[in-house]
Amino acid sequence: MLPLVSVIICTYNHAKYLPVAINSVLKQDYPNIEIVVVDDGSTDDTSNVVKQFPSIKYHYKQNQGLAKGRNTGIEISSGEYLLFLDADDWLLENAIATNAAYLNNNKEIAFVSGGHISVNAIGETTSIQQNKVEENHFEKLLEFNYIGMHATVMYRKWALDFYPFAPDLRGCDDYDSYLGVAAKYPIMHHTHLLAAYRKHDENMSGDAHYMVNTVLNILHKHAKNLTDPILIAAAKRGEENWKGYYANKEWKVLTESGFFEWSKKLKALNFIRKTKPILIKSYLYGNYRRKVIKHFLGLK
Repeated sequence: MLPLVSVIICTYNHAKYLPVAINSVLKQDYPNIEIVVVDDGSTDDTSNVVKQFPSIKYHYKQNQGLAKGRNTGIEISSGEYLLFLDADDWLLENAIATNAAYLNNNKEIAFVSGGHISVNAIGETTSIQQNKVEENHFEKLLEFNYIGMHATVMYRKWALDFYPFAPDLRGCDDYDSYLGVAAKYPIMHHTHLLAAYRKHDENMSGDAHYMVNTVLNILHKHAKNLTDPILIAAAKRGEENWKGYYANKEWKVLTESGFFEWSKKLKALNFIRKTKPILIKSYLYGNYRRKVIKHFLGLK
């Protein structure tokens, strides 16, 4: 029999999305799957939604955050392989079979990851992420999180016994786990599309101010004991990459928010000033400013 895959769905007040996530697992062609739903203190209709799927393991707990919910899912799951699916996302066709085959055929790897699509709140595809990374995975993860979406990762259970999710983290606990495991064990990555990442106003990843501090703290934690000059340099590049990534997000807020949304603009401007101040010069004197002036003058 093929190894059991436990799909762990952690949810907090996402009952409206949950059926799509669950059905995407039930439609998989892999023959040996269990679904574990960890309800992190939801106050909506989550429990009634889960009752519509009697084969699911359901566990309710007081709200303690995503990382603790994932660790709870690990404790009550039975699978040799583990996959974590957020309740507002879903798996694409053949996702589980694809990753399970990589683990079956490469016994030494701790986890495998793949590509994903991003969708908007109503499920329309907005982008496709298929990063090609074939070697030096720990180095590349220090530079940036090329995986991008947790549901594209399938772990061997022992990998998370070795490095469980950090319960003190409110976000980026997946990136922390990638670095913690990849520093010790080989991993793999491929470009097959495995999951849909739904982006909406409730995503924690939209809070650039919180996220950049969290991700840099994680990066510093994993870099502080490095001795290899190549890895040290990768971590330094990673710090600049993360600052640039979130500064560019705030740049979009700055340049696309309404003319009278000054509080939003000032907040974004202050963030950019702290993380990537070179963009301020561009905003005040560069191409963006010239574009705005031309617009008001009616010039092309």
